[in-house]
Amino acid sequence: MIKKKNLRNFIIIFIIGIVMLLIPKVNALEEKAIVWIDSPDTSTASSKTMLIRGWTLSDIENKIVEVYVDNEKINNITYEIRKDVLKAYPKYNKNLNQNNGYKVVFDNTKLLSGTHTLTVKLLNSDTKALLGEQTKKFVIKKYDTKIQIDDPAVTLNKNSKMKIRGWVMSEAPNRNIEIYVDNIKVNNASSETRSDVLKAITGYGGKTTNKTPGYIAYFDATSLSYGKHTVTIKVINNINQEILLQQSKTFNLLHNTKIQIDNPATTINKSSKVKIRGWVMSEAINRRIEVYVDNVKISNVASEARSDVLKAITGYGGKATNKNPGYVAYFDGTTFKTGSHTVTIKVFDANTNELLSESAKKFNIKKYDTKIQIDDPAVSVKKSTKMKIRGWVMSEDSNRVIDIYVDNIKVNSITNEARSDVLKAITGYGGKTTNKTPGYVAYF
Repeated sequence: MIKKKNLRNFIIIFIIGIVMLLIPKVNALEEKAIVWIDSPDTSTASSKTMLIRGWTLSDIENKIVEVYVDNEKINNITYEIRKDVLKAYPKYNKNLNQNNGYKVVFDNTKLLSGTHTLTVKLLNSDTKALLGEQTKKFVIKKYDTKIQIDDPAVTLNKNSKMKIRGWVMSEAPNRNIEIYVDNIKVNNASSETRSDVLKAITGYGGKTTNKTPGYIAYFDATSLSYGKHTVTIKVINNINQEILLQQSKTFNLLHNTKIQIDNPATTINKSSKVKIRGWVMSEAINRRIEVYVDNVKISNVASEARSDVLKAITGYGGKATNKNPGYVAYFDGTTFKTGSHTVTIKVFDANTNELLSESAKKFNIKKYDTKIQIDDPAVSVKKSTKMKIRGWVMSEDSNRVIDIYVDNIKVNSITNEARSDVLKAITGYGGKTTNKTPGYVAYF
């Protein structure tokens, strides 16, 4: 008879044996599975599709490969035999690794430009146990893009029709351009042909993806405050609404200002008191006018009422900001050389010292009005040891010196002579006051 104790032990051993039979056997090589990613590499993928390809090795009979891009599972994986891999790893059972290669063509058009993660997992298809995995980073830069903002200028006046213009070159055929001013979207932007751009800029898809690279839009800048603002251009991929590139430009909105320079005239004679006069109309109430002649600042600029200007010029703040739109100043013209000079008027915002506008005018200083007459020699003369050179000079310059040359040879012994006929016939040029003996005579 079997003792109770022995019977209990027998039953326990029997149950353990049954349990062991029910538990699947685990191959010792299961932990040694290899997962490898051949492609893509870590460099930029710029095409619309991307090949994901690699191989696995495991002596587990029933296994499956799963592929994930940014944790999103990719379907339609196909298998292939990789004899190169089996040859390189002979210790693995060839019969259990007949379809050790995997591949799938992935549509990356919905991926944003930047870094992404590819994960390949090898699973036991019966138990779903993870046999092995590999993770790889790759970069997507699908469309090379360049933006240029031509307008608005860096500084401009308030305008109900501020132009925003430039161009975009991009490899993306299905793109859209969005324009913003201080984050306010500008509508009604239109494209335009820019043959100058297509000729100058190479790459970025060329003419193939850039039929009309130019863009243009208008914005009511009167709604903006004076000061600095930002225009932003965004290039959007129409397929996934990704921002391919954006670029901004800062511009300064100034008070509308107009400058007029009435004096000096285009040509003036020497004077110790040359008048600079004109007017400025501006929306800036607190403004400062500076006057320069050849970059030399002129002091004591005075304002004056100009009812004629206020009557004739509309806008620019009108009478409200232009009580005395006129300006007048004087400078000593005798300190400047004869010739061309420039007067410049600059208008500043007195609060910010911002240059609102400037205008320049060229004028010619002719210090002494002078007239020369050559009476002799005649147009044709015979050779002579005493060829007469005679004529007269009338000039406002009383301290003048006359030099005479024949074929660049200086003639000496010039004498002055009274020419009552000249003084009687010629008016101006200083008259008798600066022309006691206007005649000259010499022999050569």
